[in-house]
Amino acid sequence: MRYLPVLLDLRGRPCVVIGGGSVALQKCETLSRAGADLVVVSPTVVPALASLLESPSLRYIRREYRPGDLAGAFLAIVATTEAAVQQAVWLEAQERGVLINVVDRPDLCTFVMPAILAQEELILAVSTSGSCPGFAAALRDRIGNQLGPEYGRALAIARSLRTRWKLKRLAVEERRRRVQLLLDDDFLSALRSEDWPAVKRHVAMIEGEEIPLPVGDHGR
Repeated sequence: MRYLPVLLDLRGRPCVVIGGGSVALQKCETLSRAGADLVVVSPTVVPALASLLESPSLRYIRREYRPGDLAGAFLAIVATTEAAVQQAVWLEAQERGVLINVVDRPDLCTFVMPAILAQEELILAVSTSGSCPGFAAALRDRIGNQLGPEYGRALAIARSLRTRWKLKRLAVEERRRRVQLLLDDDFLSALRSEDWPAVKRHVAMIEGEEIPLPVGDHGR
C-alpha cells in the first residue's frame, strides 16, 4: 500500500491551487466544499472558476506562479501541464513541508486526490493510487448508484446510539455487533421506504428498549 488513506480537516487551512483551467476548477470546488482558505494562482481562469472566486473565502492572484507562493500553505495542488512550473512548485513544497499534489504526476505527489462520494457526514473515497483516476471515478459512480438515503439515515441512528453506548461503557466488540445490525438488509429497506414502525422495532431489538430516533419527525 503506497498511500495511507486519511481524511483531512481543511477548515480555515491555507491551500494553494496553481492553474486556472477545468481541472483547477474541479480541485477548487472540492477544497472549497471542505472549508479550505483557498488561494488560486494563475494568469487566467475559466469562467466557472471566475464565478467561484467571487466567494469571500477564496483569493485570486492573477499571474504566473512565483517561488514563495506556498509560504504559509498547508496544502498545494498544481493543475497545470507546464513541466517547469510543476517541478518548481514541487521543490518549494519540499522545502516548506507543504503537502502537494501535481495532477497526472504521481512522482511529484505527497498525496493523491481520491474520487469522492459524499452524503453529508458519510464520505466514501475511491483511489487507484494515482494510476488511473478515471477508473476510480467510474467505480465511485457505480457505488453511488447503490447508496440511497437509507445509509445516511442509518448513520444518523448509529451516531445517536454510539453516544448511548459510550455512556453505558459497552465493549468495543459489542458496539461492532450492534453496528452490523444497523446494516441489516431488512433494516435498510425499512429506512429506504420510511417504514418508521419497522425501524423502531429493529432499533428496540438491538437496544432492548424503545428510544427516540434521529431520522425526522416520522421516526420519533
